[in-house]
Amino acid sequence: MTAAKKLREAADNLRAIVGDEAALTLMELYGGTRLYVPKNATPASKLYREIGEPALAALCEEYSSCQITVPLGREWRASVYHALGASNAEIARALGCSIDGVRFMLIRAGANTGKATKPPRPNPQLDLFRRGRA
Repeated sequence: MTAAKKLREAADNLRAIVGDEAALTLMELYGGTRLYVPKNATPASKLYREIGEPALAALCEEYSSCQITVPLGREWRASVYHALGASNAEIARALGCSIDGVRFMLIRAGANTGKATKPPRPNPQLDLFRRGRA
């Protein structure tokens, strides 16, 4: 399994546990760092205020009293930001990468990058041969 595939699986796993909205918040706030998951979801917890009780309860159930490494989820986040209407430049700034990096992430993720594909240009040589026959 490639490193990129492992990273995608880590992001997908977090999304499956806490949901897309909470996963996005966690990745934006803690992506790439270790995060202690409390034993119980209590209102006094900082995570409770950040991702809400249902998401924290699910996280506690899965990783109670453990440290997890929160994935960056760049490719998925790029797709989310793109779907929300952010420009490639805005996405690049949010993810800390280049515009070309964003474009490649969106292509890999299968997002519509908004660039229309040009139809193939007709070959003028073929037209000359066809006109001569008619």
